[in-house]
Amino acid sequence: MERTSQSRLKQIRRLEKRAQAANEDLEKAQRKLSDKKRIVRQRIYDEEKKKTVTRLRFETVEKRQGYSDNRLTRTVGSVSQTAVRKMDNELHGKIQEVEDENLGVKAAHHTEMTAETAVRDLSNTISSIKRSPYRKEEAARSRAERANTRLLLQRSVQEEPDIRKARMARYYQKREIKRRYANAYRATKNGAQAAAATSTQIAPTALKIAAMERKVAGFAKRHVGVIVTAAVAGMFLYLFISGIFLTGSVLQESGSALVGSTYLSSDTDILSTEERYVELEDGLQEQIDHIQNSYPGYDEYQYQIDEISHDPYVLTSYLNARYGNFRFRQIEAELENLFQQQYRLNIWDDVEIRTRIVEHRYTDPETGEEIIDTYEEEYEVTVLHAQLSNRGLEVVADENLNHNQKIHFQTCKATLGNRSYLFGENIHIGNPSQGGIDYEVPEEALDDTVFAALLAEGEKYLGYAYVWGGSTPETSFDCSGFICWIVNSTGVADVGRTTANGLWNACNTVPSTQASPGDLVFFENTYNTQGASHVGLYVGNGIMLHAGNPIQYTSIETPYWQQHLLGFGRIW
Repeated sequence: MERTSQSRLKQIRRLEKRAQAANEDLEKAQRKLSDKKRIVRQRIYDEEKKKTVTRLRFETVEKRQGYSDNRLTRTVGSVSQTAVRKMDNELHGKIQEVEDENLGVKAAHHTEMTAETAVRDLSNTISSIKRSPYRKEEAARSRAERANTRLLLQRSVQEEPDIRKARMARYYQKREIKRRYANAYRATKNGAQAAAATSTQIAPTALKIAAMERKVAGFAKRHVGVIVTAAVAGMFLYLFISGIFLTGSVLQESGSALVGSTYLSSDTDILSTEERYVELEDGLQEQIDHIQNSYPGYDEYQYQIDEISHDPYVLTSYLNARYGNFRFRQIEAELENLFQQQYRLNIWDDVEIRTRIVEHRYTDPETGEEIIDTYEEEYEVTVLHAQLSNRGLEVVADENLNHNQKIHFQTCKATLGNRSYLFGENIHIGNPSQGGIDYEVPEEALDDTVFAALLAEGEKYLGYAYVWGGSTPETSFDCSGFICWIVNSTGVADVGRTTANGLWNACNTVPSTQASPGDLVFFENTYNTQGASHVGLYVGNGIMLHAGNPIQYTSIETPYWQQHLLGFGRIW
């Protein structure tokens, strides 16, 4: 019991850190928004003049720069644009019917179409750049709402353990917390203040439902025989009505589907397993934090550390697919093995020979003048390297499971084992699989309008799944489809739909020392193909935005990506 309590306290502390970070991101995004003044007319009756007069006053309103949350406005705008585009296409079609008869008309028409395309692409790019701060503010507001409501719900159920065990009561309490937070945010427009003003008191409806669930559970325990007898009688009635053979087939398929998508182990074993894995990760983090104390005496310490994180549902789905109804004590050793496969920490040292300029001062004995001689001197620097790679649990699962187990794993992961209440909403942020990280592009990099346009379009699809051959938002993307889409959509270039190697051939090669945000970064031999096999958008500081799994930010300075790095290219 004490161990479980400590685990919940750790969970609350983690949620507090995430809520604080999300609130700070929201405030930062809000500061980047600007307001504008508008003139408001007000008609009032003047008692002295005995007539109605109009007065003007300035009113501060939120500036949205043409970006509307109103779905109807966006729909009407889209319909009107479609109508105008259709009329424009019909007009160009009529001209094309006769342009072959007159070369002057044909040349003028092609020039006009090129100019229209350029103006339209430039307008779309500028519009996208203008909307970018407001999209970021909306995304930050959504993240802050999720982080704050998760924290508030956890605090709420911590105060009332009965609610934590009752699924429906917890659901109603969660909905009540969200409603209270929304009201508080409308009043404060500040995530932290709204969270502080939101009450965590248990809603009366949730208490009633919790009491009802306890009564139902108590009744079920006291009358197990009656319930079993009723279930058996109902089953025989169903068999009689539907037919023995048909019903048997349906039951077999339904039972198989239910078992295949459900965790078989008890909640206690699953939570103990997750707690142990988090302890292993905490120990790894502590080991990294104290490297300088454990290895003293070096001149320099160089770190290359991936994010330490995992999805608890991925862990549980893997264990369920491989071991079925597992017990914590039975798979405790397997957790150690799994942890070693996911994380690889390498520590080594070397001695680097460097040069420096040394000054030698002395006085000339004949003239008494001070003379300074300079020369290069070699010296040794001892360096300790620490490198941590996180391969991701999904990668490990793909290596360890057979075909049928992989299907079972994917099914349980999609359904959350039919136990979405297990970890609350405490799912680790980011996507550590394949090195995914949380990253915010520095503001100064957005001064480049081409890069700002590419980034604004690319960030729309963060979190989209990797789909082989995908090239549109409707289908999602693979790596080359993602880059082709953002390059074509922003008007930076017209590359059509091509492969990573096709994009590599279309670029001007850029030395790695001159690579800048907005360039494309290419890799080879990530699978069996000639030339470039993977491509991403370079955003600076050794980070790329690419179609991993899902679309995410990733460091290209990890051993894997450095091993496969082909080069940088400029498409514009």
